[in-house]
Amino acid sequence: MSIDGSTIGIFVGIMGLVVGIVSYIKLKVKKRLSYEVKSRFSLLKIGNQIKHDVKVIYGQEEVKNIHLLLVKIINDGNKHILEEDFIEPITFKFNHQAKVLDTEIQDSDPKNIKMSFDSRTNNVVEIMPVLLNPGDWFVLKLLVSEYEDFELGARIIGVRKLTIYKYPRFYLGRFILSLFLSFIIFMFGGIAIIEKFPLTSTHFAIFVFGIAAIIFLINILYLRSYPGPY
Repeated sequence: MSIDGSTIGIFVGIMGLVVGIVSYIKLKVKKRLSYEVKSRFSLLKIGNQIKHDVKVIYGQEEVKNIHLLLVKIINDGNKHILEEDFIEPITFKFNHQAKVLDTEIQDSDPKNIKMSFDSRTNNVVEIMPVLLNPGDWFVLKLLVSEYEDFELGARIIGVRKLTIYKYPRFYLGRFILSLFLSFIIFMFGGIAIIEKFPLTSTHFAIFVFGIAAIIFLINILYLRSYPGPY
């Protein structure tokens, strides 16, 4: 049984359809909450040579190795996160020796996000649940003494875990490459289909290209629904 070029082209065209569908499924944004450490630096660190002669007082307490952290929390999915979606709040847990001296919201979008905090221990800060629509974000400013590192966690319905924020260009690059490859494959397969089938069977070609158009439109809607750069 011989296989001509048109038959191969039809097969490749169908594979293009599969590639388009898989690309859409993989790139589709779901409920997601991400974070980005925008700044992390030491405000004051006393050297070993003079540390016994110098004391730093914050409020009425002596503090050491003070760090300022700016952490951005972003709803970079396409679904809102409701207050009741939080099983456990967003929680910052610092190393055991650390002490959180101050916590406040430096900036947010929208500006009317109402945030409140709860500190169970010196090294743990909880952000009380709040509505976060797609694209909503806030920057948390934390002043911490004896800082080494922190863990960030939460339990939210539909969100497996908090992820490190990836800028939209990462997803757009994958999307454009996938769309370009799908388009080339469809063009090749479409020409082969038209050559293979008689005119009375062109409805099949129209069907295939109709599905391709639907996939293209769905991906465009995906881009429109994406919260965009911050």
